[in-house]
Amino acid sequence: MARPSKATPDDAPEQQAERFILKKNHGLIEDGRTCQFYAAGTEFDPATDAKTIAALVQAGAIFE
Repeated sequence: MARPSKATPDDAPEQQAERFILKKNHGLIEDGRTCQFYAAGTEFDPATDAKTIAALVQAGAIFE
């Protein structure tokens, strides 16, 4: 009888990187002059987009 294969750390769901996905369109105005628009479904990676995620949360954006 064959031995079951061991799960690798990549297969574990808790090891997957968490992503933030916008539920609705959202815009940001930074410093009163720069505006950014993010469409619904835009994915943000917390490792690289931490400042943007924090600004969107403060502005009331809703993530999945």
